[in-house]
Amino acid sequence: MMASLQSALGGPANGQPMRRGLRKQSPGDDARFKVGSCDELVERLETMNLNVDLSARELAKFLVVNLEQLNDEEMDRVADVLCNSAVEHGNVYCVVDLVLNAIKNVRFQDACAASLSNSMTEYFTQEEKPKPVDEESETEEEVKPELRPMHPNLPEFLANLLVANYPRPYHRAIDASNVILFTIVSFVKGWLEVLTQSREQQSKDEEDDEEDPEAAKTLERSALALVDLCNAAQRRLWLKFPELTDEIYLESKRTITESTRLSSKLKKSLLEVLFMMNSWPKAGVTNRASVQTQTC
Repeated sequence: MMASLQSALGGPANGQPMRRGLRKQSPGDDARFKVGSCDELVERLETMNLNVDLSARELAKFLVVNLEQLNDEEMDRVADVLCNSAVEHGNVYCVVDLVLNAIKNVRFQDACAASLSNSMTEYFTQEEKPKPVDEESETEEEVKPELRPMHPNLPEFLANLLVANYPRPYHRAIDASNVILFTIVSFVKGWLEVLTQSREQQSKDEEDDEEDPEAAKTLERSALALVDLCNAAQRRLWLKFPELTDEIYLESKRTITESTRLSSKLKKSLLEVLFMMNSWPKAGVTNRASVQTQTC
């Protein structure tokens, strides 16, 4: 009877248990993804930025198969290409998937962390290049230049890297496990420290009417980065990093009520984040993350 049933279901009719497994990978499978130089690998990876019929799986293969042959300078170049594709071309999810596939390579982790650090420095010190617009379309409600940092989409990329499902043992935000996660958590704690120091310093400088422009810009961008990161990560931030989420919540609350230096617009944004965070522990809460279509 069991033999007949197995036969009807497409299994072996001799009563032997079906053995299912992955097809063994032949050496030729990797050979077709081998490239001769870093330039060729970069060219393949940059197809993410174009309408090219190349799947994310194929891109991951090109990346993983060729990583070991890269020297440190070439590894840095590949990391910069990936970060640029995510931040400047909107390929956040594709790049996060590539990072997950290559996370076992420690040199790749270091290169990505360094690239993220460079981008974060530019985020705080440089302005986004203005886009050409018609004078008639400009309004008084446009975002001020100081609130449009270079790489404005960087916090969204960091958020998706932060809450990604890394394989063990690369899932912890410590230097020995995952340098990328460790670096991003350090960024977030640094933003929180800026908000804390600003609150504490303002009470000492009440008699001083003049405010340091650079300190004001750093404060605004730290708050903006926190808002954008929380909006992108949504409930997954609380699920994966509950203690860090608590730190963000407490400092945001204090900044809203105590800071006289942060703009009312960003205070409002922080308040909206607090309302959103209050709903995260509730069962059945859906993310408000926007749906984006990507080509890979």
